[in-house]
This record gives sequence, structure tokens and C-alpha cells, in this order.
Amino acid sequence: MTRILPKSFHDSRRIQALYVSFRHSHCPKLKIRRVVEEDNDDIVPILDRDSHRIKDIYGEYYISEMMRYPDGMRQLIVAEVDGLATGVLCLNRIVDIDVLNEYFELGPYRGLRKPHESDVIVMPDKVKTVSEILFHKESQELPDAGSILEEVEKIASNEHNIRPSIMRGRHSFKKTSGSNGMHKKVSINQSNEVLASPDDANSDDYGSDTSEESPDSVSIKSTDSGLSRRDDDNDEPHESNHRMSVDDFESKLRQSIFAATIADLPTKGKSWGGKAEKPDSKASDSCETTVGVSKYYGEPNAFTMELFSMTPEIGERRAADYLGAAFECFPDRDFCVMLIPSTYHLFTFLQHFVRVPLRFNKDFPMVLYLAHRSTFLGSFKTREAVPFDRNDILEFLDGMPKKEAVLRDFDDSMRSGDQMESYIFLWEGSVVGLAILCLENDIDYLRSRYVVEDYVLIPNVSMHAHARLLHWVLMPIFSVDRRFFFRELMRLSSTSVVYYRLYENEASSLTRTHPLVSCLNVMIPVNPRKQIDYTYGHYEDNIPSDVILRKTEQKFSLFLMTAQMSMVTKSDVNTKFIIVGASDCGLAIAEHLAMWSDPCFMHFNNVTLVSVNGIPFERERNFLEYKMLPFRGRYCYEYRNHITARAWLNIVYGTMISIDRKDKYITIANMGTLSYDYLILTGGLQYQKPKFSEEIDAEKRGELKDFEIPSNCLMINDDKEASICFERFKHLINDGSEKYIVLYGHNIDCYCVLNVLLEYGIEASKITLIEPLSQICEDHDVAFLYDVEVDAAVIGALKETGTSVLAGWEITDWDVEEVGKEKLIRYLKVETKTETQKIPCDMLLNFNEKTICMKTFKAIAKAGLVFDGHLVIDPEYRTNDPFIFAAGTITKYSRKLGTEGWSHKYYNRIEVGETPFEMHNIISLYGKHNAMLNDVKLRYQNSLVPDLYSYFREPWATALFLDRFEGLQVQNRATLLSHTAMLKSVSPQLSPRGQQRIIRLTTDQEAVLQEQFNRSPRAPHTADVVLLAAETGLSEEDVQGWYAIRLAQWRKEQGLGGNLGFNN
Repeated sequence: MTRILPKSFHDSRRIQALYVSFRHSHCPKLKIRRVVEEDNDDIVPILDRDSHRIKDIYGEYYISEMMRYPDGMRQLIVAEVDGLATGVLCLNRIVDIDVLNEYFELGPYRGLRKPHESDVIVMPDKVKTVSEILFHKESQELPDAGSILEEVEKIASNEHNIRPSIMRGRHSFKKTSGSNGMHKKVSINQSNEVLASPDDANSDDYGSDTSEESPDSVSIKSTDSGLSRRDDDNDEPHESNHRMSVDDFESKLRQSIFAATIADLPTKGKSWGGKAEKPDSKASDSCETTVGVSKYYGEPNAFTMELFSMTPEIGERRAADYLGAAFECFPDRDFCVMLIPSTYHLFTFLQHFVRVPLRFNKDFPMVLYLAHRSTFLGSFKTREAVPFDRNDILEFLDGMPKKEAVLRDFDDSMRSGDQMESYIFLWEGSVVGLAILCLENDIDYLRSRYVVEDYVLIPNVSMHAHARLLHWVLMPIFSVDRRFFFRELMRLSSTSVVYYRLYENEASSLTRTHPLVSCLNVMIPVNPRKQIDYTYGHYEDNIPSDVILRKTEQKFSLFLMTAQMSMVTKSDVNTKFIIVGASDCGLAIAEHLAMWSDPCFMHFNNVTLVSVNGIPFERERNFLEYKMLPFRGRYCYEYRNHITARAWLNIVYGTMISIDRKDKYITIANMGTLSYDYLILTGGLQYQKPKFSEEIDAEKRGELKDFEIPSNCLMINDDKEASICFERFKHLINDGSEKYIVLYGHNIDCYCVLNVLLEYGIEASKITLIEPLSQICEDHDVAFLYDVEVDAAVIGALKETGTSVLAGWEITDWDVEEVGKEKLIRYLKVETKTETQKIPCDMLLNFNEKTICMKTFKAIAKAGLVFDGHLVIDPEYRTNDPFIFAAGTITKYSRKLGTEGWSHKYYNRIEVGETPFEMHNIISLYGKHNAMLNDVKLRYQNSLVPDLYSYFREPWATALFLDRFEGLQVQNRATLLSHTAMLKSVSPQLSPRGQQRIIRLTTDQEAVLQEQFNRSPRAPHTADVVLLAAETGLSEEDVQGWYAIRLAQWRKEQGLGGNLGFNN
């Protein structure tokens, strides 16, 4: 190994030094050559180890036959160690590029084709939705040096308009005009060595490093592997003239595509739509009209990898040697592509490939990976940017939407000194990436709002070692090296932790103010902490600082990266999970897969949520709209914008209408099909329109008809429907005429809406509440009304408002009037067992009963899933299909299990009242022992605690509400139950003979003694001592000694004096 001394030190054995050794000194690169016919007997067993299918179809000599009758398209290479074959790679230059472009987002890679004069490239201003991802470099002209200097001077003169990013933490720049949508036609000769471009003709120093190379900069270098490895001496890094046409690669980089947003981040609704085999034509046509798609007509620029296998002795981490040789087999092609089934386990070999996302409105049964030649042939380096780099950065960002924010922050970093820093990523001297950091000054705020300390030991990190990532732009072909760039970024900036704030407006390309960073899927998502309510007046001096209690203008979710985690590679899981229904249960499953499963080591790439209105509480609504829905303990607008799950979920806005269990895909109404590997049904139950005799009779006959719903019959199941209903309220009031609103139901949802109607100013005399006959108490929303005191309080409050209440009535029919193209309810027919009457109705809000959606029921029934009033599942949440799971109120356990009273509807919902108290604090008390709550039950029964809310607002109870209190309990219990603690808990006693004695107790023995002492805290009688000694197995002397110590402790706790049992 080579010994390296610190700077400015001479060779001395007393100085700590660094030892470096090259890999090729211990593990030489593989000798790789082309396969010959005689290799058949060595290669077939290697391939047969992974799968017998090829051998079963083509026999035992298929390798020999391929070599004997070559077709000129397929290449096979083999690796040798000590003369034995250790791996094989089968390549093919035939690639159906048109199919790949149809289903995958290959615009960043120029459609896997070479430049052509007829290429139609859609520019950023033409793209309105998800195609705003990556754009090629030569699509816009570069300004000359004079215009750049003028722009710098203009920015400097208007410096007062630019606020430092370190203070604001986000960007709010005005959108400037982008390109005019024009693109230049590029022509290249057959050798692909010259790029004919007017702007580049005079740029001989393009990509050169204009600043002196920093001594702190570190580079990594990859060289061509060669088809045959001969000597270890040849493994030294090659000079530039020995590499495979470095100038050619630099020229090709000018033709490459640059990132505007993250290349493989799922966006809203990105991967739903037509099934690969049977794409939905309507959906595809819709996609073509809304999303700009580039067209490429050049020659294919990719080859495919058909087979790959290695012996376990070599390991897949040697795969880089194979890929270098694979590119040498096809020197005229720059991309290697590979399709893998979504259920196939990912292997280390794929770390050298980039996963390509699907196009909007498309679905494909396999996952596409690709690698670019430049990632294996060339050197990388990271260094701090200097002002002279602005020309190269401007060229690098050319064609990128919203690049003005990046340029302004770059200019700020050049002026702000230590407050902001910019770093550039280089490949062979050309800029291929940019990162801008600033100091993170809100560490206390982040610690109080997010579980940062689960990943970072804050006391061990200097305050100046925390940084915030403002921008990260990187060529998509180099995204496989993101971890290397992260490590170098943190090393050069002397930071230990890098944070990124994903603001709510960055979730959409329409509201985004700067390009979304392209490194989120290597960063760690940080969960929000549960917040407690600081509303106590007992200890004003100890209230947390304003930094912790302040509320930011915009909510954000948090990502972080540490120096240690930048060395860890995440395992990507491509298995397709489709969750149907955005119920509380469905959202919990989606969030667990997206961010809570194991965010440091695992990442689920393919989680899709299907819901009519998307994710609840995605949009901010007014206060009254929120009050129309009872809060159920977790999901709200604030929580939604604090979690990172929305960055990893594909959202499909639609309704499932059928399930194909054989081909494993579902159909979305009016959209297309969506394939799955595992389907999870969590639709829950919803309020539906009232059912009358005609519809009930049709269902009894087996006729499942969709009866038309009058437009003024509304149901509220989520925040979107609540917003629609609130708009109808306002329309009724603004109409000026008398309008009558009828509410039908007897639960908390109904009373929440009634409360909003009264608060909004609707006269109580115009509101009628119809309470149907009481049913058997089956869910928690109804259960609280069967409490006599609660029911009396509700009735009293209704009487005070003056609302008309019809208790025990049922709606049996309605009179409908056609107004234009709509049908409106005018009168409702209500009945009891003895009476019938009609009441006027201009709006009906139905909260009577939650049932399954008819479309969902049809899909379940036609798919052959067992349905017995509810979808039948087993204790593992499985239906009768092993690939379909279900949970929530839509399900029930099989009758054979005898668990009628254990359905999910009793356990999957949280009962929370809608009164102004510290809601999150009271929820934290659930499950706590009576003794921990200071014997609250006994105190309440003895009238010592007249007000429970005031009781739990006392200072002693504050610790119970903290999110880390349970961890403190576990630590205390482990300490108390330890052997050392038991010995200390029993003080040494002096026997009558004057000798020191130790009483040793087990946990069970101490529990028996403590239970008896709690019953009667006094010295025991002789008979009690005898009985306790017999029960615990202790001596009578030990029992008396323990009682003496415990009684002394108790007297001191009660303020009665005592010496803790020690003899004087």
C-alpha cells in the first residue's frame, strides 16, 4: 500500500498517515473476450443456474448454435478467471425503439436515437404537464460573452431586488420569458465526431476549466475495459489519447439532454392509463393533445442486453467490467437498455443503470433501465464554482424551464461568501451538474417539527455543519453517480448534514418557482413530529422559544442526507402496488410503503393510489369547509404538507369499474387499464343517495341499476365534496328567495354540517333535521349518541338554535321537477309508523347510512371475490385471490372464523369530538395506566377532580403528551427491572446480631409484596407476614425487612417523616 502523509509534513513514522491501495492490485479486472463455439459447455451451466427455461426450449447446445450461425446482430462475451468462464453477457443491436418511446419518457435521452434534421423537439414553453422534465442542450442559442457581462452588471445593479436565499429559504421570482419554441436543426457526419453548430464553431475552449484546479478536488475515472484483458500492468489509468475518442464523447455530450426536474420522480397521475398490450385509444389521444411529445427520426443509438449471469464466486459488483466491454462491442451506439419484470428481484448490476419513468397516461408490464457510454469511459470531478464558471453554467442550463432562479442564486453565492456556496460537477472538464447550498440556521425549528434526531446526533454535529440544499441539477445519464457527487459536495463544503425543503407549491410544475432537485430518491424522507398544544399559564417562563412555536408561511416536507448515509445504496423495489380508495386505511398503507417501510435502505418505486378526488386535504380550504368534516386524528391539510409521501405516490383520479384477475389489471372509468402486481382494496364505505322502494325491489330481483341522483341531493365523504357543498350553500343564500335545507341522519357528520350552516348565517327556521329510527349501534360515530348525557346535550343545543327536528321519521320518496337539463327535489315524503307528511326541500344532505359504492361492488362481484355484505378477508388481510388484499370498513372476516364482532370498522376509525380543547394531548392519554395518571379514577370518583380537562392542563401532565415519552417509559422500566437496580432498591439492613444483610427479590416477589402494601400501607400483622413468606418463598425476616423499608419510604412521600428504614 502507498503511504500518504498530511500536507506540510515530512516523512516521519510518528505522524498519522493515510494508506491507499488500488483495487487492481488485489482484484484484477476480469479478462473479457468474445464467446466461441467451444464455450457452450461452460456457459450453459452458468445460465442454467438462474433459469432452466432457455435450456428447456432450445436444448443444451443453443450457445454453440448461435456461434455457428451468427446473424450479425447478436454479440456474446464471456469473462474468465484462471481460464474458467465466470460470467456471460448476451447483447443485441435490435431494439424496438418506437415501442419504448411510446410508453417511456425517453425525451431526456433523445428518444434513444441519433440527431437527425427532421427531429421535432418540443420546447419547454410548449409543454403544459408532465413532459416538463428534461430538454436537450443544443435547443437554444447561447449568448455571447458581451451579453453575459451585461446580464451580470444588470443583476448587480438591481441587487436590492434579490434577497439572499439563506434568509428566505425558498424562491419567489417572477417568471421571465423562456425560449420561443424554436430549435436548431443539427447535422452530423457518419463518424459522429463533428457537431455542426454555428455557436460552437468558435468555441474551441468549450468545457475547459477556466479556474485553477483546486487541490482539494477529487475525481473518479473510468476507462474502457477492453474485450481482452492481458496484463495487470495495463490496468493503470489510460492517457486521454489512449481512451476511446474522448473528444467524440465531449461532442456527444453537447447533444445530450439536461435535467429540468427529477428524471425518475413519480408525478401526479404519471403512470396510469392504457395496458401495454391493449392501450386505450381514447386515453392516448387525450394524452397527445395535452402533453407535448418530441419526435425523433435518427438512427437507433441503443443496444439491448438480453442475458446476463455470473457465478457467485465473482459477484455482481464486478459488473462494471462487463459494461465497458459491452459498449466496445457496439462502438456506434451510446445507450445500453434492459427491460426487467416488475416483480424480479433487483441485483447489484442495476446500480450502473438509470430507471426510466413511464409516460403520462401509459402503463407497461416491465421496467426500463438504461446506461450511457459516458458513465464508464471518462473521469468525474466535483469542485467549488467560481465566477468565471457562469458562462459554462449558463450554457449547461440552456433550455431549462425556470432557470432564472438557479442563475440568481448562483450570482448570490458568488457575492455572499460563506452564506451560500455553489459547486459544479464535471465530466472530462465539461459541466454536467450544479448544486447550490446555504447554511441551515433553523436547526431548533426542524428538530421540534421533524424527527431529525432519528438520523442525526445533533449534539455531535457543529452548528456550521448543517446546510440546506437550494438547487441540484444533474444530467440524467449521470444520475447513477449521485451518491459520489453528494459525498464530494459534503466533503468540500465541510458539512455533515444536508437538508432539502419540499414546499407545497413545488409539487406541481405549474406553481413551481425553480427546477425540482433531481436527488430526492437518494435522500432520506423525515417524518413530522406530533405537536402538543402549549396553552398553559402555569409556567410561562418555561414555554419553548418563539423559534419553535412560530408557524411558517408555507408548509414543507423535509429530506436530509448525512455523510454516512451517502455511502449506503438503497434497494429499489419495482413491484407494482395499486391501492384503490383514499380512506384513512388506504392512506396509511400508501404512506407506509412510500416513506415508513425503511427509508434509509429501501425505496418503493411503483406505488399508485386510485381515488375519485385524489388525496384528501391536498388543497387548502377555508375554515368552515374544514369544520364540515370531523377530524379523525391524523389527516388534515397541515399534516399532508409535512410528510414526504406525496413525492413518491402516483395519483390516479378515477373510479375502478372492473378487475381482471387473470391478466392482473384494473379498469379505470373513462380512462383505461392499469396493471398491478398486488392490489389493495381500501375503498371503505360512503354516503350514497337514499334508497326507495323501487330501487330496493330492483336489487332484490338482482337488477343492479344506477338510478339518477337529483342535482340538489348531496353527500359529503371528503374535503372535495365538502367544498362543493359549501359553494352550493353560498349560492342558495345569494339567490335571495327562501330556501329550505334538509339534513337526514343521526351522527357526528350530520351535526358538523348543521353547525356550519348555522355559523354561515342560514336561518335555523329554514333547516330541518330528520333523524331516522335508531339502529343497532354498529360504529363509533353513532355510539356516542347512545350515551344519555351526550344525547341530552345535543337535543338541548338543537332546541336553542331553533332548528326543526323530526325524530324517528324516515324519507320514503321525493317529488322531482325537471329544470332545464337537471332534476331537482322539491318535496320530500317522510313517514313514521302512524304519520305521513311532505316537507319542502331545496337541498338534501344525506348522512343516513354508509354503504359500498355500486361501481366498486360490481367490480368485486364480477371478479369473483367473495362478498358477504362486505368483502371477505382472512386474518392476513387476503381475499380469495393471493394477489388482492383488502382492509378497512369495506371488509369483514370469514364466517368460519367466528369473528362477527371483530370487523375492521370497530378498530379502524378514531373517535374525536369537535370541541375546543387540546385534541392531540387528550388522544395521547389513551392506553395510559390509571397509576401513571396519578390515580385519576379514584380521584374522580371521590370528587377530587371536578374538571378532567383542567386536571390534564396542570404542569405535571405535560410530559405525558410528548412524542418521546413512551421511549422514556421503556428506558425507566428496563432500569428498574435490571438486577443492579433491584439490589439498590432494597437497602441493606442490620440484623439483630449487627451484621449487614442484603435482601434479594425477584420481580414476581416484589410485585406480590407491593400489591399487599398498596392494599394496606402499614406494618403487617404476624399472620400476614407468615402468609406472604409462604406465597413468595422469602423468609419472614426478609418480609419484615422489606416492609420496614417500604413503609419508611411511604411515610416520607406523605410528609409524615421517616428515616427510610435505616437503624440509627
